[in-house]
Amino acid sequence: MIEWININDRLPEEYEWVLVSAVGCKNKELRFVPHVAKLRSGKWISQENDNRDIENWFYVKVTHWMPLHDSPRC
Repeated sequence: MIEWININDRLPEEYEWVLVSAVGCKNKELRFVPHVAKLRSGKWISQENDNRDIENWFYVKVTHWMPLHDSPRC
């Protein structure tokens, strides 16, 4: 079973797509944003837009990550 890894314990390899867990507070509302992202030059980059830093875009802080499962095979 794959478990969440705290970013303070270990980071993924740069440019490796992973699932991240991010939390934030905007307008006094706690937000949880699961997202597929990669670490590039210290920034978490969105799978949806290769130039979007998700922490600044969504006003969140990435706290945990986990590797993605292998794709299903035909």
